Amino acid sequence: MKSHAHTLIRPTLDHQLAMPLILHGHDEATDTAEEAPKLDLNQHFFQQQTTTACAFARDDKLAKRGINCGDLLMVNRQLRPQHDDIILVMADGDMTCKILDLDNNTIHHDNHEEQPIPIAELDQLHVLGVITHSSRQFRN
Repeated sequence: MKSHAHTLIRPTLDHQLAMPLILHGHDEATDTAEEAPKLDLNQHFFQQQTTTACAFARDDKLAKRGINCGDLLMVNRQLRPQHDDIILVMADGDMTCKILDLDNNTIHHDNHEEQPIPIAELDQLHVLGVITHSSRQFRN
């Protein structure tokens, strides 16, 4: 899949985006799209609309956490990062997704090819937000 640069994108949320919700294991096969429960995707993904942005993952370094290259990431810029959160950071001029390890005061990927980065060794670290959701396209 084509590599995307991390760029924060402000979603357009000016209308409701309600979709029929198909419940796994639901016995009622007679539900039509009009009768089915609805899920508003804007409300589901962007609960705090003014502080949520989107970005595309640009590599597979967090594949063990379910994030692959090209996935659309929902970034909440208001949440306070907690231990083991996946965060979008600007670290020494590079925008990247990392896992926050507060026990060891490091940021890292879930692969063993790269060593965790001690936060104290970074010249600059700015947390842009916490990744709350991701979305993957399987086909056009």
